[in-house]
Amino acid sequence: MEIISGTKDIYINGPSCVAIGKFDGVHIGHQSLLMEITQYAKSHADEDFKSVVFTFDPAPESFFGGESGVLTTPAEKRILFERKGIDILIEYPFDKATADTEPLDFLNNLIVGRIGAVMMAAGSDLSFGKKGLGNADLLKSYGKENDIEVRIIDKLTVKLDKEYEVSSTLIRQMVS
Repeated sequence: MEIISGTKDIYINGPSCVAIGKFDGVHIGHQSLLMEITQYAKSHADEDFKSVVFTFDPAPESFFGGESGVLTTPAEKRILFERKGIDILIEYPFDKATADTEPLDFLNNLIVGRIGAVMMAAGSDLSFGKKGLGNADLLKSYGKENDIEVRIIDKLTVKLDKEYEVSSTLIRQMVS
């Protein structure tokens, strides 16, 4: 697996299937996103599609002083992504300039323009771009307008004493 970290100077040669998210725990919900992009890439192997995980470093919450409590270290995440068959991991620097990027500029210039996304997958709670205005609905409409396959994955649930939506927050709460 190729790892691109600590730089905004990114260019992927060829088409890619991109999972966008925090991936702060690589839990079963995250793994379903990874499965979407790796299966799509394999089904287009003759076109040499790459499976790409796009995440931020540091996580936006950490940058803005929010929720902490890492479930997996960066090194552990890298191992898990590699085991899931990811071709390229992008740990994109999150700073003020990144936070101020308009959602459509983020998609046009970075995800499609420099990473070559022809397919994108994200969770239904996706938030990106300036003031978090980019969301799953925007991503879906962007995909339709630009002939890009977009798959939005709903939250998975688990039944314990009651039914819960799987999230890193839930896992942190249960661990504590």
